[in-house]
Amino acid sequence: MLQNPLTSVSGFITKDLLGLRPKSLVQRYMNVFVVFFCSGGLHLVLDIVQGIPPQESGAMLFFVTAPLGLMIEDGIKAIWESFSKSGQSKNIPKPLWQRALGLTWSMAWLGVTSTGFFYPQVVRPENQALVPFSVAGKIGLPIQAGIVLVGGAVLAKLFEVEV
Repeated sequence: MLQNPLTSVSGFITKDLLGLRPKSLVQRYMNVFVVFFCSGGLHLVLDIVQGIPPQESGAMLFFVTAPLGLMIEDGIKAIWESFSKSGQSKNIPKPLWQRALGLTWSMAWLGVTSTGFFYPQVVRPENQALVPFSVAGKIGLPIQAGIVLVGGAVLAKLFEVEV
């Protein structure tokens, strides 16, 4: 919902205000940083509305560290490509192990950085019972895992998602 407005703001700042060269590495990462910074600001406002004091909110730290994760990933990809076979076509799909490694990296990065963002929300007493009853608590973990796996496989097939 906010992708177009946020990328429009970042484009204005990086191209018009800062005059960065289009499609340069600096402009790319500055665009990403501005988008995540603005998103962090919006989430900070949401935390404040929920009664979380700004100094306790992890929104800004979470969102401004996201570009760092992307930069690390891009750097590792560049190093890998410099050591791998040159001239390999970009149209050839990446092997499953590389895609799985990328997914693992993304989940690990989010797992580490998101705790500071979600913790202040989770520990608030009013957020302890967000729904009047828990279906998940009634059906148990094995059935939940099965539902998630089967549902994920169905969605992946339906939307032709690549891992």
